[in-house]
Formats: sequence, C-alpha cells, structure tokens
Amino acid sequence: MRHRILCRAGVFVSELCLVTLTFGGSIGNWRLIGNLQQANAERQVGDALVARVTLIDTAAVCAAG
Repeated sequence: MRHRILCRAGVFVSELCLVTLTFGGSIGNWRLIGNLQQANAERQVGDALVARVTLIDTAAVCAAG
C-alpha cells in the first residue's frame, strides 16, 4: 500500500480509505444502506489493516452518528 502526505498536516496516510458508511445504521434512511452486520464489519476492518490501510472515514453523519 502506498502512502502520501495528508495536506499540510505532514501525516502519512494510505492512498485507499476504508469508508464506514455501511456500518450499523438503523435510523431513517440510514437503515437502507447501514445494515452491515458486526461480523462483516470486523472482517472489512481486518482486511483493511492487513492491506495497511491507515485512513478510515468515520464521519458522524454516517449511520446518523
């Protein structure tokens, strides 16, 4: 996995990002896309770590916070 400097922060992050949008939403429209089960979420995080992904998008808007 290649890494690059993130803006002016000087932090190296992976070129690929794990987006957690589908992890655990159960409110309103989020239940339509946020229905990934715990075991599958753990597998995805594990696969990302093995691939040396260091950038994970955990925006509070995902799954209604």
